[in-house]
Amino acid sequence: MLTSVLGLDLGGSRSRALVLGEDARVVAEAMGGPGNLAVFGERDVARTLEQLIEQVSPHLGAGPAACCCGAAGAEDDVAHGQLRGILEQLLPGSRIKVVPDPVLVLAAAGIEEGVALIAGTGSIAYGVARGAVVRAGGWGPRLGDEGGGYWAVRDAVREILRAHDAGRALDQVQLELLDRAGAANPIELMHLFHREPASSRWAALAPLALRDGVRLERAAAALADLAETVRARLGSGVPVVLAGGVLLNTPGLEEMVRGRLSGEVVRLAAEPVLGAALIARTLLTTQV
Repeated sequence: MLTSVLGLDLGGSRSRALVLGEDARVVAEAMGGPGNLAVFGERDVARTLEQLIEQVSPHLGAGPAACCCGAAGAEDDVAHGQLRGILEQLLPGSRIKVVPDPVLVLAAAGIEEGVALIAGTGSIAYGVARGAVVRAGGWGPRLGDEGGGYWAVRDAVREILRAHDAGRALDQVQLELLDRAGAANPIELMHLFHREPASSRWAALAPLALRDGVRLERAAAALADLAETVRARLGSGVPVVLAGGVLLNTPGLEEMVRGRLSGEVVRLAAEPVLGAALIARTLLTTQV
């Protein structure tokens, strides 16, 4: 009987795979490209999943007994069905579960009732308490995702263009952002932003964009508001679990968010993909 399980975390900028063996030890890990279905489409996401699975395949034998995949937008019936269909083709015979990516954060933190507050390429707060599920944000880069990496860089690009229109000199951070983006001037940056719209391409510049103190404060306020909105709707003082590369790795951001949150706040110590693998283990004894 196959006893290895596979966890998958499809992110806006990068994706991860993790295999747990029979004794729940990590036996293999892999990293791949972005896997947001709404942004990159079914074909590209299928390729990302195929490459991830291929990297860990030597540790899967004939295949994992179960697989859990967390992905942004997975609560949508169409996206859920597409991801499940891809995985059923790639992992025939495996038990499969597809969940929204914040579910992985709570599972990785070992918390059954709480709010996952994530800021990576995008941003979202997702809470579970007493059987209720509530979310705030996670609208995607075109509609919101305040406090996320793409939002921060888009805001910085807008400020550069405003300065250009007003005839103001750019500051050092703005000049560095131009250089890192590969643009010679603000107008070239504008055209580049439209020509290369992939959110992951711009979110990579978030640490630079968030060196601006005002923008950092705005990001912290927006993220804290997402979490408190979910808490209020749940009617419960559940803990908030902080996660995501931008939130945890941007100097000063985590501290600012903590200062705006009430109650218990937990920093996610493990990668969310571990939560996917732990959920996959539960599929060995429960119904999907």
